[in-house]
Amino acid sequence: TASVCKAAVHAGVVSNYLGGRINVVISKGIPLYVSTLANNVSSKLGPLSASLFTFKTSGCYGTLGMESGIIGDGQITASSALQWHDSSGQFHVWGPEKARLKQQGSPWAACLTDEHQWLQIDLKKEKRITGIITTGSTLGEYSFYISAYRILYRDDKQKWKMYREANGDQGKIFQGNANNYQEVRNNFIPPILARYIRIIPVQWHQKAALKVELLGCQPAQLSLVRAPSQSVPPPLSTEIPLTLIETTFTPDVKNTSVKSNVTKDVA
Repeated sequence: TASVCKAAVHAGVVSNYLGGRINVVISKGIPLYVSTLANNVSSKLGPLSASLFTFKTSGCYGTLGMESGIIGDGQITASSALQWHDSSGQFHVWGPEKARLKQQGSPWAACLTDEHQWLQIDLKKEKRITGIITTGSTLGEYSFYISAYRILYRDDKQKWKMYREANGDQGKIFQGNANNYQEVRNNFIPPILARYIRIIPVQWHQKAALKVELLGCQPAQLSLVRAPSQSVPPPLSTEIPLTLIETTFTPDVKNTSVKSNVTKDVA
């Protein structure tokens, strides 16, 4: 049904752009379905249901170490960092090392508000990267978040490439956060095989601020297939209309969201 297909997109097992075959397992329902936004599909908060749809996947959804600290501070860099003195004279720096999902306190935030800002994560070696989870500042007094972004990636030898979907002819713009506190997940279909990831804010609210976790696993030893890509285009013009609200949101899905199948860190 259409609802199951949307749930599969929400779960990250197929792309809304490509579609594809899904394997559905029906199991006992859960007491409460939590409202989440993932892959441009919103699931609704819902009460007990008799059944729960789950999907068979590759299992490559382990966290890659931002939240836990496996990724060290020195592996996280940025184009700029917000700095200021508060009214008491205390100096604050929202540096890239603060861009850790679920970390208490301030996030990373760019000092400048232009299309040249970025946050970069070095995984030290190539990983198969299947998804990303983001929040904004998570601080009530600072409603800062990134509402749309692009992804660049490379390994040790490649030049930066911009992520695009299979058969896509343009770099993909991912729908980011709609507020500064709720987590939003996007899956990479096809996955990215890379050591370095850059998140490029395209639209933001007040300031480009971010906390993030990457999902994935170790690459297979045989038959590695890289994600389709394109050379990095010139910097985006601020005059390009990015009408994400009108073009990327899909109808809400009720009682079809799946439990997160995220395992802990992949070494």
